[in-house]
Amino acid sequence: MKPYYPVRTYGIFLMLLSSLFFFISCSKLDYEIPDSSHLMNVSFNPGTTVVGNVTGFVTDETDQPIPGASVQAGTITTHTDQFGYFEINNTALPQNAAVVSVQQPGYFKGIKTFTVSTGQEVFFRIKLIPKTIAGTVNSASGGTVSLPNGLNVTFMPGGIINASSGISYTGTVNVAAYWINPVASDLNRIMPGDQRGIAADGTYKQLTTFGMAAVELTGASGELLQIAPGKKATLGVTIPESILAFAPASIPLWYFDEKTGLWSEQGTAVKYGNTYSGDVSHFSFWNFDVSGEFVHFNGTVMDATGNPLKNVLVKIALQNDPHAAAYGFTNAQGYVSGAVPANSTMVLEITGVEECGTPLYARTFTTTYTDIALGNMIIDAQTGMAGLTGMITDCSGNPASNAFVIMQKNGQYYRTRADMNGRYVISTSICNSPAVVELQAYDMTSTQYSAPAQYIINTTNTTHADLQACGNTSSQYINYTINGVSYHFTYPADNFAPVTPDQYFTFSVSNSNNDLAGFQFSGADILSNGPKPLSYFMASQIHENLVMPSAVMVNLTEKGENDQVFAGKFSGIFNGTGPGHKQYNISCSFRVKCTL
Repeated sequence: MKPYYPVRTYGIFLMLLSSLFFFISCSKLDYEIPDSSHLMNVSFNPGTTVVGNVTGFVTDETDQPIPGASVQAGTITTHTDQFGYFEINNTALPQNAAVVSVQQPGYFKGIKTFTVSTGQEVFFRIKLIPKTIAGTVNSASGGTVSLPNGLNVTFMPGGIINASSGISYTGTVNVAAYWINPVASDLNRIMPGDQRGIAADGTYKQLTTFGMAAVELTGASGELLQIAPGKKATLGVTIPESILAFAPASIPLWYFDEKTGLWSEQGTAVKYGNTYSGDVSHFSFWNFDVSGEFVHFNGTVMDATGNPLKNVLVKIALQNDPHAAAYGFTNAQGYVSGAVPANSTMVLEITGVEECGTPLYARTFTTTYTDIALGNMIIDAQTGMAGLTGMITDCSGNPASNAFVIMQKNGQYYRTRADMNGRYVISTSICNSPAVVELQAYDMTSTQYSAPAQYIINTTNTTHADLQACGNTSSQYINYTINGVSYHFTYPADNFAPVTPDQYFTFSVSNSNNDLAGFQFSGADILSNGPKPLSYFMASQIHENLVMPSAVMVNLTEKGENDQVFAGKFSGIFNGTGPGHKQYNISCSFRVKCTL
């Protein structure tokens, strides 16, 4: 996406502007925000455990959806759908420092920290960082790995250990590294945490970043490595020209602590020309930041008819330093709340999406050392808002009572639930009128959905688009019997792990009762005709490993032709490897959506 402002984050945008200030969301306009006076130079308190909801979209470095990514908040784990969307409801979270984390092979972990109010939704757009090997060094001699963007890591001789065992490592060290640009317009989607930190003296701070880095070390066999105790590595980053004048001669270093969900101060970096360089004792995410105090604010973004504006982009910046800014998104109720620098003049702009250079709404406000409520912020329809409404019906033409609409606009997806009568209403920002969007309707009861359809929307009238969720099925399941006893898993009630079939098709599933199942089959070409040999089958109902005395073949009935779905079945006799070599008669049928 094309940036329209360089961005330097300096706050704790907790939920919505998760890289600048510290935003949370809530559905009530009169939500009581805490008094901020107790936050000045005090220790951080994670707060009590409350129940909350987290939703969002996960994309790769090119802004394409990542399906099948593992997402965890509290004790609940789910996976993203084909649009990269995830939803976790009614999960227990620490009120002041809840964390949602995303894991996908080939990427650094995506982590967002936020505050949560009981029963309220938090929305994120999370952009994962590719875990690319930037270079290698020899553990005995050390050396330097550098990226073209100026990130460099220098290792001392003999300073590497196996992270798991603590034993000294000898051999090639693979260095995966990524520089996180502090002036990137999508920084709030990329960076971990929310720019809150715990200073070296234990006090609770907001942070202003001048650059971040993600670094991971692995050995020749893929084992995770770390810097040895008593050893150091030197980490250096380039300071972008647009913020070089603001960069202090020395700056604290902060690492991201996954245990607290906050940045933790450890060490100092020194400025040499247009670079910062400092020693670090381990690797995770590192941040070059100055710290400050903050107060809370809140407000609600609405259209001219009083509808809350969901997932619109909001920007806040210091008036005397417009480069010190960050972006985030409103929740389903249009609500934003959080923390901003104390005793400062701020400029708030609502642009809807990153591509829109002209704000739909702007205002200036001044903070002191007490909290501030901004109230309702109304965006006039003629300044860049467009509406869509319609009815979702099922295959019989009846209103779909459990349905949603996926809208694609400017390369991003938006998800809107219909009401019990199948009616949906969307109010969305557009940079130019008219604009083109793509809609698909999904009926969660029948697991049917419509083909994509394009519509033209504008600021002068509401576009009416009735949609029939029919013609395609999103049904996914795995059903199996073990010695005549049946077990069933169904998506999305149960967690279906991502599947990327190539030479091997490996699948696993779990549910809230901690029941597990999985299997793998192989072939020279998964998409070719003919049965495929089963490699293994496992289920938590069987408390021993299984072997197949004779080949078990998987017969595929769908092979990716219809919306990347694989379906099939197999059956056979399996022997347990434990005492007694118990025999199991197993049959299985499955239908799973994959990433091709």
